[in-house]
Amino acid sequence: MTDFSLLSNQIDSERKLVSFDSYDLTVRQILDMYESGEIFVPPEYQRQFVWNETRQSELIESVFLGIPIPNLFLAANKDATWEVVDGVQRLSSIAHFVGTEGLLRKISCRDPLKITGLRKLAAMDRLFYSDLPRSMQLLFLTRPLRLTVLNDKSDLEVRYDLFERLNTGGVSLTNQEIRNCVFRGPFNESVKKLADNVDFRAVVKLKPIDATNGTKEEMVLRFFAFLYNYNNFEHSVEGFFE
Repeated sequence: MTDFSLLSNQIDSERKLVSFDSYDLTVRQILDMYESGEIFVPPEYQRQFVWNETRQSELIESVFLGIPIPNLFLAANKDATWEVVDGVQRLSSIAHFVGTEGLLRKISCRDPLKITGLRKLAAMDRLFYSDLPRSMQLLFLTRPLRLTVLNDKSDLEVRYDLFERLNTGGVSLTNQEIRNCVFRGPFNESVKKLADNVDFRAVVKLKPIDATNGTKEEMVLRFFAFLYNYNNFEHSVEGFFE
């Protein structure tokens, strides 16, 4: 008979490292915290805002209709700020729609979102948030969203593990973007610096989208991996890097 005592002990041990709180905050509360810097997006976790206008609009439609959207996952810091572990595209889409000057600066957008491509709320197509009557603006701002926040009782590594688990099940992030979060340290910081080297950028021609999705960092990593360890390369580039 299998002895499950070891498994039970491992479950108990690992669960003690995870401590989180759940909050239902209104859109207005979340955006106020984001604009003030109390909620922020660390560059190690997420790439820049990449959802197109149709996908952003669909999220706004879901919020208006009360359709549940995935939780925003955050982690609490010692200074009581919350950093986004997963959900930057959702948060940025909502900020883009409301489109105050401060929120647009946060997401590096010049203009607010113009709603497009909706199926159920087709009458909202081509409208901005500022075009809506105050009652509809208030309806949007008071919609509640669920936040799951890893608190300061959680082991520090839990937030990185959570990030990896949330972002390896789909195609939202590249392998290098995940490496940038999971594998931290002096070497990773050096890779980032080298990726921004003027001479390197002149030699390696990248598409505009590849400038923000980890491709340039992966090119640097490939150079060092093959320079010092090419004899051990077989077939899998991803496995070779890990």
